[in-house]
Amino acid sequence: MINNFNIKILNVLLLPILFSLQACTSLQAFPGAARAGDTISFAVGSAEGMTKDPTNTTAVYVPDAGGSYPLTIRSVFNLYPDKKSSLYQSDSATTFVIDTSNHEAWQTVMVVDLPVDVPVGTGNLHITSTATLPTISSQINNVPIAMEIIAGVGEPNDFTYEFGFGASRQGNLSLLEPLPHALVIPPTDNETYGAIEMKIILPNSAAVNRPLTEAEVKVVVDDMTPSTLSNRNVVWRYDGDELLIMLMSPSGSLLAMESRFSIVLAPRVSFTGAPVISELNFYDWNGVSVPGPLIADYTITLN
Repeated sequence: MINNFNIKILNVLLLPILFSLQACTSLQAFPGAARAGDTISFAVGSAEGMTKDPTNTTAVYVPDAGGSYPLTIRSVFNLYPDKKSSLYQSDSATTFVIDTSNHEAWQTVMVVDLPVDVPVGTGNLHITSTATLPTISSQINNVPIAMEIIAGVGEPNDFTYEFGFGASRQGNLSLLEPLPHALVIPPTDNETYGAIEMKIILPNSAAVNRPLTEAEVKVVVDDMTPSTLSNRNVVWRYDGDELLIMLMSPSGSLLAMESRFSIVLAPRVSFTGAPVISELNFYDWNGVSVPGPLIADYTITLN
């Protein structure tokens, strides 16, 4: 059923997907014209590390007539193409995003509420963020986004949706934002492997009273396959002591950059320190151990 919430969220999704085709930063808000007080959305490129925290990212509307209006950022989240779409084919423009960022192709979307006192007329949105973008993209800090304020009284959108039997609820955009996680960042090289095996120690709050269980650990591996020929397969397990993750390629063409992944713990527990790689092995197509990057070549950050 297409309800009010679905129609509005479709509007949020459509423009970013179009821009992901171009692997670039949005040059116009969606919608391109809005009333003072309305909620709008816009794409800001394939940003890594962007959040709505004001110490990380701020947004300001600057009318052509003069003045400056700080914006309330409702949410910042990433959108991904359908893996069955042409954007996951090897000739897709998303390969340029992957190759110049060393992470999966996504489009970052920002949702903001316009102040009620912005004047009617044209202007630009200015974003300042510590996030990084692929080198193929313009840095969002340097790209003003055109916006026109039209006459009328707007209001923030609460993204109301139907959840059954005619009842409605207010949508929560924060559910689209990433949970706290540890990000494992691999080095890049031109060597190919049959498999990459890694063991990781996870310092966590559950360990104070009881072992962390496998049900409380989730591994999310970046999908680099539009830009590689590895036909990668990933398996992992957690045994209460260490996380074991193995990436395998039946063609022996696995790249080190494909071992980029995030570790997400259940909300009831948390990391008490950055995870530590305790063992790292590389294998060729025949399963024979081969040289590869060192543990020190990997970086793990808490986000």
